Amino acid sequence: MTFRVIVQSRARRDLIRLGDFLVNDNPRAALAAVDAIEAALRSLVTFPERGAEHGYGRRLVIPFGQSGYLADYRIVGVEVHIERV
Repeated sequence: MTFRVIVQSRARRDLIRLGDFLVNDNPRAALAAVDAIEAALRSLVTFPERGAEHGYGRRLVIPFGQSGYLADYRIVGVEVHIERV
């Protein structure tokens, strides 16, 4: 089964804020971080249960650099709603 990934406006703002924060110090790292996050979110199309259950939804750990990122999301029917990054 294929799911539809929907990045909510708050999560989209998180991605923009993250890129803006990194771009001044290292534009390549900013692009690589956003690319890694977007690739991880796209992977939820085929396997949305890969994130651990967390609160009211799930949390995906996205490895990057020394610490990585987290994405909080909910599965609603055949949609994956990305809430925060």
